[in-house]
Amino acid sequence: MKRTLIDQAGGKCANPGCPNRLVELHHIHEWHVYQTHDAEHMIAICAACHDSVNRGQLQISDEALYRWKGIDRRSTTHVGHIYVEPGEAPRLLLGSITARGDSGLVVFESSEQQRLSFVVHGSEIMLLNLKISSPNGGLLLDVVEGYVRQQDPSIEYRIRPGAVEVPAGLDSPLVPGWVRASLLREDDRYGEQPLPLLALEVIDRGLVRVQGLWLDKFRGVVITRDRLSFVARGRPRPITIVGAGENTILNYAGPVDSALFGFADERENR
Repeated sequence: MKRTLIDQAGGKCANPGCPNRLVELHHIHEWHVYQTHDAEHMIAICAACHDSVNRGQLQISDEALYRWKGIDRRSTTHVGHIYVEPGEAPRLLLGSITARGDSGLVVFESSEQQRLSFVVHGSEIMLLNLKISSPNGGLLLDVVEGYVRQQDPSIEYRIRPGAVEVPAGLDSPLVPGWVRASLLREDDRYGEQPLPLLALEVIDRGLVRVQGLWLDKFRGVVITRDRLSFVARGRPRPITIVGAGENTILNYAGPVDSALFGFADERENR
């Protein structure tokens, strides 16, 4: 019954205005009166909304609860949120190099469907933006100003406050064989370590660690815990940048794209 009610709510609080994913079960027909667990009159809501059912200046009515319960969420896109506590000079940790841009930054945009950037509001608030697609161009997941949206229900999606992860690995069908071969030529330990399709983790005020794979049919960006690499079809090894950790700061304005690292567009060569 618990699993059914959570699925019915879309894997989050049933309140369509609430993004919380940690939920409790609420008896709309109050337990102390009816003393029965009836799924028809129960709903999965978060602790904050649960508290608002009976307390506060803006209480949630039974009418609202039944309306939320009736929402059809079979095809709902899963949405989460990455909040970054404000701090000085918002920045991204890319492998072992920190990228910083005082007014925001387009880290790379190798195609319309493969990009990573952030914007800064009020000199300190960081809002992440990115798109992750399959090599064939199908959008898998995107982040729009901090809101994480799972676009393809076939991918595994994990989220907790301050972190999101989509596991993959070199053996994933989302990783082309030429990418796998290039990375293993660089370091055979790639085959031993987890390589997420995307991993975002807020590790300090204004600092987000980024890992992931941004790949199309011809080129891509691979970010692991200690490396920032650029791969291209036909190039046997990646171009890799390694720093000394988060104190290695890269300050720049403008995108880091394939041209900067000498990648030819394979599509033009064909």
